[in-house]
Amino acid sequence: MLHTNWFIELGHLYTNILASDFLRYAFGAGGVYLILNVMLRGRLGHRKLRAGDQPTGQIRREIIASLRTVAIFAATGTIIVLGSRVGLINIYDQIETFGWIYFFASVVVLIILHDSWFYWTHRVLHHPPLFRRLHRLHHRSHQPTPFTSYSFDIGEAVINAIYLPLVLLIIPVHPVALLIFVTH
Repeated sequence: MLHTNWFIELGHLYTNILASDFLRYAFGAGGVYLILNVMLRGRLGHRKLRAGDQPTGQIRREIIASLRTVAIFAATGTIIVLGSRVGLINIYDQIETFGWIYFFASVVVLIILHDSWFYWTHRVLHHPPLFRRLHRLHHRSHQPTPFTSYSFDIGEAVINAIYLPLVLLIIPVHPVALLIFVTH
């Protein structure tokens, strides 16, 4: 019985994280698309990187790939929560534990380390054998949209997703600092 309850709890945990990650993606990418491509289309149309609209099916392909990426990110979010529960990852709940300076510094460090992680992994993904297997889907979007941002092959999504659990093995964070980082 304990096994079944644990599995149900894990399912609820993953579902809650998936819903949160999906909402951030939907409001972020969908909101930016709505503002730039619908509301401000006439005013910003002359500033597009390429003339014309996206090829038929591009946005659909990007959204489907992005939903898969969100699911992968939610899996790593679940791993982070489980890692915190067993003491592998230090997510502290009282700001006073490390203080406000550490709180803000941890957000800055998470962002800087992530930028570095993204830069170097992105460079590696452009190595021809890896590009074809792990990164080509993202570059199929010749007319980028906000939905392109999460339009990853499975391997690329995993590479991007593992950053956070890995860095959280080293850096203690407050849940709000974590929320600021993932929203950023």
